Amino acid sequence: MRELMPEGIDKFCYPSSNVCLRSDILIPAKSDVDTESRVHHTSAGIYRTTVWALCDQAIVSGGNFLTNLVLIRSLSPPSYGVYALLLNLLLFLNNLHAAMIAYPTCIIGARSDPQALRGVATGGLLATLSAAVVNGALIIGACISVHNPRLVPVVLLAALAWQLQETLRTVFVSQLEYRRAIAGDAISYIGQAGILASLCVYRLPGLSTIFCVIFFTSVGAGIFQASQIRPHGVEWDALRSYARELVRLGKWGVLAKIMAFFSLQAFPWVLAYTRGLASVASFQALFQLVALANPLLLSFNGLIISSIAREANSTDSPDGMTRASKQIRLAAVIFALYFTGLALGGRIAMNFLYGRGSPYLANTSLVRYFALAYAFEAVSMFAGAILGGFGETRATFVSQLAAMAVAILFVIPWIIHSGLSAAVIGLVAVNGTRAAAGWFLVRYTAVKRASAPIEVPV
Repeated sequence: MRELMPEGIDKFCYPSSNVCLRSDILIPAKSDVDTESRVHHTSAGIYRTTVWALCDQAIVSGGNFLTNLVLIRSLSPPSYGVYALLLNLLLFLNNLHAAMIAYPTCIIGARSDPQALRGVATGGLLATLSAAVVNGALIIGACISVHNPRLVPVVLLAALAWQLQETLRTVFVSQLEYRRAIAGDAISYIGQAGILASLCVYRLPGLSTIFCVIFFTSVGAGIFQASQIRPHGVEWDALRSYARELVRLGKWGVLAKIMAFFSLQAFPWVLAYTRGLASVASFQALFQLVALANPLLLSFNGLIISSIAREANSTDSPDGMTRASKQIRLAAVIFALYFTGLALGGRIAMNFLYGRGSPYLANTSLVRYFALAYAFEAVSMFAGAILGGFGETRATFVSQLAAMAVAILFVIPWIIHSGLSAAVIGLVAVNGTRAAAGWFLVRYTAVKRASAPIEVPV
């Protein structure tokens, strides 16, 4: 059995105990992992975990979708355009947080026992607080650029609360305990959509009110999930080891997410400066149609990463892919059906969601291109999840580098020249490039791992 402990990480097993000490974080010894792995690899176990994951992610992405749907139908295109730009910034910051803190926490948590998991949660929360400085600088710049500097405090608080709650949620994801995450996620995401919908019945909420709602619902969810996990104090040496793990696992992911900004989130900003806020609102309205697939995209992404990370030390799955390969096949069928249906019925979907009098119906011809772009996004997600599960974050960086090169050299200049249609069609080229590069690197990584020397335990 090949040992899959990450390079540079020490492992000490105590003969008299069933626990290993890894980077000052307790993880189950091999016998525990193997026993649990056999349970989870059954068809019933895979089905239950997948269903709970889909339910949880449906709450998260469904709440976000409903929030945007309420605002699309209530706000004017320029006002919704400002909100969309700031939302894109928060999503970019969340992507950085996911790469540097949430993803390493997921990998470490997947190899931790329940007691050690509480310390992992503490480390993640402290790391998230330390990242607030970076958030603040970018949020100040963005609010000034959209001529709303008074939004800085509330947007900053909303971003911080959102990321703290996501850190706690990641602890559940790392253990595939999606069922325990559902209640807190409902408070945050469904609560947010419900409050904003109620406010819109009486009057249109301002941008400050919208971000206040995001802040308070995230705080409520975070408090609830913290009461479930009960993070506890950890030794300074353990925190330093945890920080080293964050850097080791997250450094390439952070660079990849920065590059991903130019592959998608930069497009609305380019549209804002060249075509106006109404064009940004139109782009975001089209995006919401494919966002309905986010529960599946994000659920399967988390499932595949966690499954591979948990199987890494299992004697039942030498290649680490027993469970993940079944999840990928199931996801591929679902995504193919959804994106085909969206491409064929885009006008019907927009009429139903936004209303017959919506100004966004003028762009229904672009829905098919958005559907194709996100079909490629799903394909690249499978590759990225496999690479992430094996800790190959440098390979993820390389695939994102290829996509960024296409975006900067070809797509962004095209957006400046042609506007919204170039942004949507260009996204097809960007995501297609990332998918092709990602699967090439999966193949390369598989060959490299197969030829690696096998360590024989003494």
